Amino acid sequence: MNKISAQHQQIYAQFPPSGCESVMTIVGYDEVSERWHYFETTCNQWSCRRCGPWKTWQLCKDTEAAKPNRFITLTTADHTSQTPYEVWNFARRQVPELIRWIRKHRGPCEYVRVLEQHESGYPHFHLIVRGPYIHQSTLSTQWCKLTKAFIVDIRRIDPHRAVAKYVAKYLTKQLGKGFTERRVSASKGFFEKRETKAKSDLILTGVKRYRQGLPTTLRYDLPYAEVEQVGPNHWMSTRKTTAKFVDQTHIEKIERMNELVNNEAEHRTMMIREKALKPEAQQAELIGEPPSYNAYLERQKYFESLKIDYR
Repeated sequence: MNKISAQHQQIYAQFPPSGCESVMTIVGYDEVSERWHYFETTCNQWSCRRCGPWKTWQLCKDTEAAKPNRFITLTTADHTSQTPYEVWNFARRQVPELIRWIRKHRGPCEYVRVLEQHESGYPHFHLIVRGPYIHQSTLSTQWCKLTKAFIVDIRRIDPHRAVAKYVAKYLTKQLGKGFTERRVSASKGFFEKRETKAKSDLILTGVKRYRQGLPTTLRYDLPYAEVEQVGPNHWMSTRKTTAKFVDQTHIEKIERMNELVNNEAEHRTMMIREKALKPEAQQAELIGEPPSYNAYLERQKYFESLKIDYR
């Protein structure tokens, strides 16, 4: 059984998944371990009161590990003729073009871009860069050619100061933007490569979803469940249980059989009413085994073949 580190316990105590407005609990049964597994999923949006601070914490941690050395601020233009979304959508596409120019004329350059919204509603960008020296006037000239905005600031990052403060300063101001959730983007080579997660061997059956956190689910929907945490957002039942499920194909076939029985039962009721209204000479034509009985027998045989009591 996997154990959660002390660091993970501290993080999840500070940013519990249940604090997410769109948290969902997924419950499924694993036939190999003969245990129920419980997972909590979150929306992972910047505007969420739980996921926003969590993503900020993770980004600060990854940015500091990337060891950047430059801090660049890029403004935008056309504030009178375009909406904030139009300005953002155009300017964000020019940032990679500026980085390509730097790589061509100055050398390797990697970056992470953070969006900040001014009080007027229009955006500007903060770039945390790991790259060569470039003069402010040169950078301003190139950015003006791309966006018509000439106000650019570039500074050297103090290696003795925590880089995370540079990121957190702008990310914690506003968790969400009115026109986009894409607050942060980065070049492929900026962050250190993370170890790929091993593929889970769990094969879950009988999966159910609850639009609430695990504590609420255990309290109101699964009050007799006993669980223990085995990983981030992952819990497992403490006792082994046996369960048998019918796959979706069987469920659809059973639903069709139930519908057939109900339809033929209604047809039988109509025939009885019609028989009561006809003379005795014509009632003999309606004598016979009711059609619904044959469908009922077929359904019962199918249930017996599955060895379940599906009522």
